[in-house]
Amino acid sequence: MKNIKALVYTILVIVMPIFCEAQMQNLSVVGDGVVINGVKWASSNIDKPGTFATSPEKPGMFYQWNNNLGWSATNPIINTRGGRKWDYNHNSSNSDGTAITKWATANDPSPKGWRIPTVEEFRTLLDKEKVVNEWTTQNGVRGRIFTDKKTGQTIFLPAAGNRHDESIENEEDMKKLYYVGEQGQYWSTSLNEHGWFLLFLFSNRRAVISENLECTNETAMSIRCVAMSQSQLTTLNTTSSTSGKFPKASKQLLTNFDLQNVSKQELKIMRNEIFARHGYIFKSDDMKAYFKNQNWYKPQYDNVNSMLTNIELKNIELIKRYE
Repeated sequence: MKNIKALVYTILVIVMPIFCEAQMQNLSVVGDGVVINGVKWASSNIDKPGTFATSPEKPGMFYQWNNNLGWSATNPIINTRGGRKWDYNHNSSNSDGTAITKWATANDPSPKGWRIPTVEEFRTLLDKEKVVNEWTTQNGVRGRIFTDKKTGQTIFLPAAGNRHDESIENEEDMKKLYYVGEQGQYWSTSLNEHGWFLLFLFSNRRAVISENLECTNETAMSIRCVAMSQSQLTTLNTTSSTSGKFPKASKQLLTNFDLQNVSKQELKIMRNEIFARHGYIFKSDDMKAYFKNQNWYKPQYDNVNSMLTNIELKNIELIKRYE
């Protein structure tokens, strides 16, 4: 009996704390982001819309201002829709020609629960009293590592460079890769009072907020996102689960009775509303036209399968049987 008690004590007092600490570290670094100076950062760059790169050293994909179309960070050039034609008509200005002053939520390629940082959030990485930042090579990739002095937690940002169309007239210069391994260039959602984009830039010499660089739709750069606040998540979840003509399909399991006497067209809308709530970019002309007229719909991602809940997955299968 005493031996059993001793074993239980060893597990509870010695083994469990170590296990829990390991689990907490794993969550904070891999699955739940890393807190540096009070801001929770993703562990790696955004890759395709709605996904992270598979490791901190991977460059992910490049994005133009206020655009959720990803471009390859390595050659050959290709975007997330399989195209190679540079997008000169993305959302960099309003219909009246005035500049858009903030990255629209609908065009944010961050995975669900994450968003593009503000310039103020990037400034927290440059707080020398609380954060150490230094140029380094991690697993063969150059970049900067930022370490929280209090907790020892770190994030690594690769020097992925950018993709820039320097000359529209010369096809050899179009959409080239620049500064790979030399600079990291990361978007914020912010502009200064002159309408210039505020970027987080770094090289082997230093890391700075650039307030005097006017980028255009010719430039695509990296994104390292931050976690949404609890209030932002609540708003997002409430909006996404209650939007549309058939919100029940995302909130609770449907029954055969629910789908009886529903037309095939309405069944199609019901099923596709589930995808639309997660920001799916529709490919078919009819669904594209229908959801374009829904003021709650915000097209963001080419693939939302990983965002679907178990309830939604089961409802999709049931609806298909009636379609």
